[in-house]
Amino acid sequence: MPGRPLKRQHQGDTRVTIVWDRDDVLNDLTRCWLEEWWKPAHPTCKACYADLTENPPHRVLGVSLEEYLASLDEFRLCDQAAEMDPVPEVSAWFKQYGHLHRHMVLTATSLDTAPAAPLRANTKTKHIKKHNFLNILLLLL
Repeated sequence: MPGRPLKRQHQGDTRVTIVWDRDDVLNDLTRCWLEEWWKPAHPTCKACYADLTENPPHRVLGVSLEEYLASLDEFRLCDQAAEMDPVPEVSAWFKQYGHLHRHMVLTATSLDTAPAAPLRANTKTKHIKKHNFLNILLLLL
């Protein structure tokens, strides 16, 4: 029920709560961003998705953290990101087992792009902390 604390809302519910990472677990954001957004704008970039072994990957790409984050935020607001489909294996898992658990989605994104975050589900957004350049949001399913 709206306005009730989470603890009381789920009192008596013995299902396990699974916290999902929205980007790169529920969808393929980083790969899509790199291949469809970053590389076309940076044709000299030779990095492929498998090369992104650091998080954030700005040093692998040879750019500042600010440039990387700005590009990722621009991508999150574009039509391509809004139209991304969920990862097929995750969708199949939800169809088969999703009803057995409670679910929350965790994301680290700027507040400007959070409303545009591609997630195809009914959600409520709750801001819980601010960490430097990242704002962590819980999207309660």
